Amino acid sequence: MRSPAVQYITMTGSVEAGQQIAAAAGNVTPLSLELGGKAPFIVLDDADLDLAVRHAMSSRFTNCGQVCTCNERTYVQEGVFAEFSKRYLSAPSALRVGDPLDPHTDMGPQVSREEMDKVDRMVGRAREQGARVLLGGEPLRGEGYGRGFWYPPTILADVRQDMEIMHAEVFGPVSPLVRFSEFDEAVALANDSQYGLSAYLFTNDFRRVMRAIRDVDFGEVYVNRSGPEAFHAFHSAYRRSGIGGDDGRHGFPASGRLRPAGALTNPAASGRPPDASGAAAGCWSPRAARCRAAMARATGTAGPTGRCPCVGATVPPGAAHAHRRARGRPGSPPVCIPNSCCGCGSALTMLTIK
Repeated sequence: MRSPAVQYITMTGSVEAGQQIAAAAGNVTPLSLELGGKAPFIVLDDADLDLAVRHAMSSRFTNCGQVCTCNERTYVQEGVFAEFSKRYLSAPSALRVGDPLDPHTDMGPQVSREEMDKVDRMVGRAREQGARVLLGGEPLRGEGYGRGFWYPPTILADVRQDMEIMHAEVFGPVSPLVRFSEFDEAVALANDSQYGLSAYLFTNDFRRVMRAIRDVDFGEVYVNRSGPEAFHAFHSAYRRSGIGGDDGRHGFPASGRLRPAGALTNPAASGRPPDASGAAAGCWSPRAARCRAAMARATGTAGPTGRCPCVGATVPPGAAHAHRRARGRPGSPPVCIPNSCCGCGSALTMLTIK
């Protein structure tokens, strides 16, 4: 990473790994880091509960919860909390945990013993702080689980916002449920995090959708759906979830360098005096022709001249001028902009991949 041959670094991983990479890269090499996540999953009382339950489950237990954009904390409005909890509890109960190569398996193992032990410690700590385990809650053992690191789908109730499990990234199949009363409360709870990668909202109220897009302080907000992000969209992160971003029209240019260039595209006309438009006489550019026609209409002048009608000043031979009226001010005099791209002097911007 310290090699001068490295022009750009992008990495997906833990906060700690990202900090080490950023330190090694220094302050010069461009970086894009996607790090930890603590995605809030907000269910409002007007939501389609079947849809919300299905996406809450898939966005929590896919890949055994080892996805940075996973639903790490589920907030449900009190009017539908009981019904949502009932449906949500029954769905993961039916998941088959086992060999990921088996086509009938729904969820596989943790990646390592360290990760499994970490998840188990966090569940134990939540219990100590007052949480109640509704489903799962300890590693799977016995026949079929002798090899690998198996932790079942786990759902916690009676969870408070001040508990460790609501702030530290679990990165495992554990889903804490929290009740809230008002939408503003849900937004505040969601934003109470050191992370800022993904957030989810389920509602049919478009006004609250727009408020969430504005006020939920996360890099990407999914409404009535779960991820992953679309390839043509921008994948971004706030706070300790990362810097920079990838994908789409806003992410792709980061992998290269924008290089502006100025070019004299009609050298033959560069030594001739400009006409009334300010473009050099004989300039082939369609934009120059439009400039000439606009100036003729605006000033009543036409034909070659050595003076710029909008300022009454002599224009150096070969200078390229464009004339525009001030925006939103009908009847205002044209504004002279020297050296703009009318064809005699053109501005180019290109993306080069380094």
